[in-house]
Amino acid sequence: MQPKRIVSIIAFELAASTGMRVSEILGLRWRDVDLDRRILSIRQALYQSRIRS
Repeated sequence: MQPKRIVSIIAFELAASTGMRVSEILGLRWRDVDLDRRILSIRQALYQSRIRS
């Protein structure tokens, strides 16, 4: 399986099983993941602002 496809599958499974928004999933970093305690901490969200002129 291609790496991009694996990332897409993981992101979909995270969204479906946790209710996380796409922006929250994209904002995850390894420091937000505690595998021992099975906890994901949402500390930031990724968003794109548009400047209108």
